[in-house]
This record gives sequence, structure tokens and C-alpha cells, in this order.
Amino acid sequence: MSATDLQRHQAMRAALYAVKPRARLVHCRPSGRLLLVALAQPDGSIVLVRAATADHAELDALPEHERSRVRSAFLALNRR
Repeated sequence: MSATDLQRHQAMRAALYAVKPRARLVHCRPSGRLLLVALAQPDGSIVLVRAATADHAELDALPEHERSRVRSAFLALNRR
């Protein structure tokens, strides 16, 4: 796969998940130096993620506006 093909593939995936996200944010709260993030999966299950950074892999399933809420929570956590 060439670099251009890879960029097209990534852009298609990003567009797909922007329209139809794989998860949604239920709850986010601090726990020490971590954030506990509850994610609702499309199948109805709830997943609890212990995230140490805003670029945690499981948070990529969120739509952009909910990822920005998690980033804001990390900024607030680091200001304490």
C-alpha cells in the first residue's frame, strides 16, 4: 500500500467513524492521576477504561466532540 493509498484509507475510516461512531461517552471522572471513562459500545455493553493519557487507544472509538470532552478532563486533571 503506497503512502497515498494509506492516507485515503485513513481518511475513509475517519469519515466513517465521524458519521457512525463505534462508542459514546457515558461518564468520565478522575481517579488519582488517571481518568475513569465509561464507554457505551454499539452492542449495548459498557466498558470502563482507565486512561492515563488523552490518546489512549480505546478512546479513538469516540466521536470528535466527545474526545474533546475527555481531553478537557485531562487538562483539568493536570492543573490540580
